[in-house]
Amino acid sequence: MSGRVLALLALAAVAVPGGPRSGWAFPGAGESPPGGVLLVEITPAEGVLQVAQAWFPGPAAGSRVFPLLLPEDGPGPEIRPAVGEDSGGLQVRGRGGARAEFRDGTLRLAGQPDGSGEFALEVTYRVPVTTSRLMFRVLVNDPLDRVQVIHQGGAHALHVRPLRPYAFREEDEGDGAWRYQDVPGPLRSGETLRVAVGRLPEARRPYRWAGAALLGTVGIFGLLVALRRRDGRGR
Repeated sequence: MSGRVLALLALAAVAVPGGPRSGWAFPGAGESPPGGVLLVEITPAEGVLQVAQAWFPGPAAGSRVFPLLLPEDGPGPEIRPAVGEDSGGLQVRGRGGARAEFRDGTLRLAGQPDGSGEFALEVTYRVPVTTSRLMFRVLVNDPLDRVQVIHQGGAHALHVRPLRPYAFREEDEGDGAWRYQDVPGPLRSGETLRVAVGRLPEARRPYRWAGAALLGTVGIFGLLVALRRRDGRGR
C-alpha cells in the first residue's frame, strides 16, 4: 500500500484513482506476524477522503470480521463490493491465500495462508466530505499487535490524530513528507480505536496537494519484497 502506501497498498486489478501509498513498515517481513497488524492510509481529494487499509491477521486461519475504520457520523461506504467505477462500495483484494466475504452486513477475511507470508486483505473506500472534521473508529474483533496510520504532511495537510498514545515519525519520500503514526498494542478484542481527522478538503474546491499525492497504485507485494531485502541486509 505509497510511491510508498499509495504506491503500495492498492488494488492493482481494480485500481481506483489515487489508490494507496507505499511505505508501510511491516514487522517480520517474510512471515506472518504473531498477532494482527492493521495499516491505514487516509488521503484527501476533491470533496472526498480515501481510506486504504491492509490487515495482516496473523497465522491463524478461519473467517474473521475485517476491522474497518469507519466514520462515526455522516455518510460512509456501503459494506458491499464495489463494481467498476462505483465508489459507494468497497474495493477489496486478498493476498497470500486470503479472500473477502460479505456476510450479514460485514466484510470478513477468510481463506488459508499459502505460506508466502503475505496473508492479508486490502480494502479501499471513499467518504464524502460534508464537514471540516470527521471522527473515525474501528472496533477490534481480533487482537492487534499494532496499528499504523499514514497521511501526507505539508502546509495544507490533514490533521490526523489517533486517540491513543502513538509514536510519530515523518519521512520525505520525494513527493513530499509522509507522516507515520504507530499505535502499539496490544489492542484486545472488544476495544475501540478512534482517529480524529481535521482540516478536510472543501466539497467544491480542489485540495491543493491532492494531485501530487494521488499517484496511482501498486500492490503491497512490492513493500514486502523491499522490507525482506532490508531485513536481509540488517542480519
